[in-house]
Amino acid sequence: MEQIKSVFGRGPPEGSIYDMLKVEHRQIKASLQEILNSGRVMNDVFSQTATALDMHMKGEEALLYPKLEQNNSTRACAVKSREEHNFARMAIRDINNSAPDERWIAKVSLLYDVVSHHINEEENEVFPGARKVLTDTVAMQLGREYRTRTYRKTPSSQTPPQQSNSEETSEMPPVAPSKQEDET
Repeated sequence: MEQIKSVFGRGPPEGSIYDMLKVEHRQIKASLQEILNSGRVMNDVFSQTATALDMHMKGEEALLYPKLEQNNSTRACAVKSREEHNFARMAIRDINNSAPDERWIAKVSLLYDVVSHHINEEENEVFPGARKVLTDTVAMQLGREYRTRTYRKTPSSQTPPQQSNSEETSEMPPVAPSKQEDET
């Protein structure tokens, strides 16, 4: 999927479900950060990022969260993660329906904060809990299933024609992101 590859890099990551999701987490955050650092509306980058984020969330919801919801010790984290996904989807819809102005940038900044918070919780609470209830073999199998599901080619995954640069972005004064997080 060319659109997804443009956000997720050269191609699908390899490894366990945790490895794959962590790679995508970094790439999605970097893509949102690119918009915030530019201080201007970047509809093309946002559209690709939103598509990638939606596919990422759907993959987690279809493969990882159902496994976690089956266990009492991980059920609450999985349910909360689904709700955070719903919140991110509402934010994306709001951004897509917004005028290309400083409020658009502010909304992307808020989405960045929500996504960063979700990633932090997922990597520091959900994944460690999942490692306690899922075997390494299951995690590797989920990684393969996720890779197949998320990176398969479909007719609807064709890259749309590129718009001219003037339509893709709107010049705006630089706007600093509300929160910068160190990548470690």
